[in-house]
Amino acid sequence: MILTNILKYLFPVPKKDSNRVVTFANEEDFISFRQHTLKKDEHGDIELTELGPRFEMRAYA
Repeated sequence: MILTNILKYLFPVPKKDSNRVVTFANEEDFISFRQHTLKKDEHGDIELTELGPRFEMRAYA
């Protein structure tokens, strides 16, 4: 729970017109970090492009 609060403060709610997506995914106690931009084409389809850096971390107590 502490780690969740730290990440919330580091990455606050973005502006409505932001095109950046930051993902933290937890799998088997490893937290994966990914950063993408999104772009809509003329048909309304959304394309994600990974920016980097990407990393995985494991919290310890």
